[in-house]
Formats: sequence, C-alpha cells, structure tokens
Amino acid sequence: MKMPQLDAVVPYFQPIISADAQEVFAYEVLAREVLDGEARSMGAFFESKKISDSVKFEFDMQVRSLAMEMYVASGTKAKLFINIKPSWVYAYKGNCTPFPTLILIERFGIDPRNVVIDITEEDLMGDYDVLGRLLAEYRRAGCLLAIDDFGKGASNFERIAHITPDIIKIDRSI
Repeated sequence: MKMPQLDAVVPYFQPIISADAQEVFAYEVLAREVLDGEARSMGAFFESKKISDSVKFEFDMQVRSLAMEMYVASGTKAKLFINIKPSWVYAYKGNCTPFPTLILIERFGIDPRNVVIDITEEDLMGDYDVLGRLLAEYRRAGCLLAIDDFGKGASNFERIAHITPDIIKIDRSI
C-alpha cells in the first residue's frame, strides 16, 4: 500500500437515515483520498497492520479537523458522526489530557450534543469496563455515543451493556 499524501485526504459526509422517520438526521465523516479528481476510500489504510496507529491517528485528526470546519461553515443542524477506534480511546487510560476530538469540538464552537462518537468495529482485546469509563468522558462533555455496524464482526450485547450507546447503527446485512 502506497502511503497517501496528507493534504490529499479529505472528509466526505455520508448521510445517515433514521429508521423510524426515514430521513437524513446525521452525517458520518469518512476519510477519502482525492487523486486526479477521484475519491478513494481510506479503509485499507486504516485497517493496515503495516501502518502505525500514530500515523493513522495523524491522518484521522486532519480529517476530523477539516470535517468540523466544514460542518460549522455549512450551518446544518444535523448530527455529526465521528468514527473512533476503541484502541485509540484505550491510549488515554490513565492520561489526564482531554481527548483530541473534544478539543476540536470546543475550538470550532460546536454544540457537543450535535456530535456522535461512533465506536467503530475492530477486534476488542481490551477491557469493556475501561472502554465504557473512557467513553463516558465524551458523554460528560455532552456528546452522544453510537456503536457502528452492530451485528457484524465483534459486535455483541456485552459491548452494548458497557458502552450504553445512545444510538446503535445496525449492519445492513441484518
């Protein structure tokens, strides 16, 4: 996999449809590399075992910052879903510094009640209790919590019990 150029990676906003109202109520921020006018998914980049978490995090923070800037400029009242890997949250165990996403929310003056921290699917080898306590920091700040793609991969009811999400995004295969 060729390393993407940081300045070629931008946010794309995927609409999220409410199951009950059947209308767009939010937008999920996705990273896309734009080369020669063509947008390409960054999924393989973020899933690669050959790329360090610190490099992935740098790209992700670039996308989050740009997304929040664009979100504010748009004037929308829709919710903004920000994908966060559990392993990145675990990195703050015992750390007293605020989560970078919370810093961005404050910097851009976004109402945290319009931000949904979307816990992405990945192999969870850590402690669910610790993850739940760490994610509670987002909730204390006013953000909502979501579990992404429930019913796919490692998703299970134990995870829901510890995270107590406000929103569960169900995998389309279900």
